[in-house]
Amino acid sequence: MDTLPRQPTPSPPLSGDPLPVVQWLTRAIWGLISLGFVSLFIVLLEIWRPETNKTFYFVFLVVFNVVGIAGVYWGLTRARRYAQQEVILREAFNNLIIPQVITDAEGRSVIANRAFRGWIDVQDGLAEKALAARFSENPTAQAEFQQLVSMARRGQMAVSELPVLRGGKIVEWRRIILRQLQGWPDMLHWRLEDVSERRRMERAMREEQAKLVDFMAHAPVGIYSVDQHGRFRFVNHTLAHWLGTTPDDLVNSNVKLHDIITNIPKSLPPYALAAGAGGDVQAEVILRRQDGKPLPVVITQTIATQDEGRTLRTRSIVRDMSPEKEWKAALTQSEKRFQRLFAQAPIGVALVDGHLNVIECNQSLLTLLQRAPETLLQLPLIELIRDDEREKAEKQLHNVLAGNDLIRPIEIHPLTGQEQTLLLYAKRFDAMTASMNDHQPDIQHGLVIYFIDTSEQKRLEAQFSQSQKMQAIGQLAGGIAHDFNNLLTAMIGFCDLLLQRHKPTDPSFADIMQIKQNGNRAANLVRQLLAFSRQQTLQ
Repeated sequence: MDTLPRQPTPSPPLSGDPLPVVQWLTRAIWGLISLGFVSLFIVLLEIWRPETNKTFYFVFLVVFNVVGIAGVYWGLTRARRYAQQEVILREAFNNLIIPQVITDAEGRSVIANRAFRGWIDVQDGLAEKALAARFSENPTAQAEFQQLVSMARRGQMAVSELPVLRGGKIVEWRRIILRQLQGWPDMLHWRLEDVSERRRMERAMREEQAKLVDFMAHAPVGIYSVDQHGRFRFVNHTLAHWLGTTPDDLVNSNVKLHDIITNIPKSLPPYALAAGAGGDVQAEVILRRQDGKPLPVVITQTIATQDEGRTLRTRSIVRDMSPEKEWKAALTQSEKRFQRLFAQAPIGVALVDGHLNVIECNQSLLTLLQRAPETLLQLPLIELIRDDEREKAEKQLHNVLAGNDLIRPIEIHPLTGQEQTLLLYAKRFDAMTASMNDHQPDIQHGLVIYFIDTSEQKRLEAQFSQSQKMQAIGQLAGGIAHDFNNLLTAMIGFCDLLLQRHKPTDPSFADIMQIKQNGNRAANLVRQLLAFSRQQTLQ
């Protein structure tokens, strides 16, 4: 915090602080007066000196002089000691670290210590005027300053803390203690303590306290405290809002803890939550709202005794379980939906970890692979695949684990003892699990693998391919049969012409008939080929 600049001024001369000097001079003068009386008495005795008994006169004179001189010495010594004491007191007053000043009836400085002279510059010795000017920027402080002076003039001790402003901003705070000097009603003793740091600390403490109160009042959990009779001593706004009321209504009314808890045994102490619960306790109870609706909560409570165990207070934290119950219900429904989708899926589904070990699978996959759950879980997926396909499949699955997408499904043949063909579709997933460091949970990588049985499809494809081949053969045979049919038609026609030219008795007649018969047999084969190409019934 800024403070006003300190401008040290030289100590005033001794004449500026007349009190100890006057007292010392007063005692010295009285010593001289005593010495004068002694001398005067000696002179008078000399004048009226008796003629007789001179010895007695001489002795009396000597004794009287000795007593007088001793008295003067004692007085001067005592005056010197008093003067030393006052000088010491003055020096001690001057060295006080708290600014202090004594003013007379006109407000002039009678004596001021070094701290005061360093804190404020006094013109013409008018200390009271300089002090009034120091607090003049704040009208409220100025009025209170005048009230302090008025109270002190009336003989009352006045105490107040006033701000010192510079440029409209508070640069420091001073605690003024003002009172009359005992035996000197016109003299005022000013004590001006610097309380700026204390005020700053008090303000910081008030701000922190306000933050703490606000935190407790509006914390995301309910907070309350009850005494041994179950009466509420403190309720925060959160709990009161949950109950549909206000903290003041709960604290200032006759409502007790058990009045808002449903189904609690009457035999329990008014502050208890469960039977036999002493000290720390956590209980799940149902609170009754203002509108009569139930409020499920979990209360964590500790008990603190006071006044040597005669009284007690609870420190209780209330957690609303309604959202949690809703979350649990929603999570249960979500799990049920997932189980329906996962367990009852018509295709095989498996979850594998980063080492490709099976951690979960559905019934469809067990049926597909003809395995029991205990023989499949924690088993490396690669061991389910034919040896010649393992390396390629493992490489592709690890590529998906690395974050790459699968370009095409993986075709495998499982070791089931049957001729099966499966297509594998894989997708990476990331799952967070609890760890020793809650701020950085472990992330586990794995794969979701879908198994689709394509065995029947493969058989259909083979049959379709075979039928296509047969169709091609039929088309080829039909084309050849057409060509052969044309050739045979011409050949048989020419044989008929030759038979008309040759008589049965002709030696060539038998050869021509043999050619015609072979041509007819070939024509019959051509008709069968044409029937095959047209998918007709062969005869």
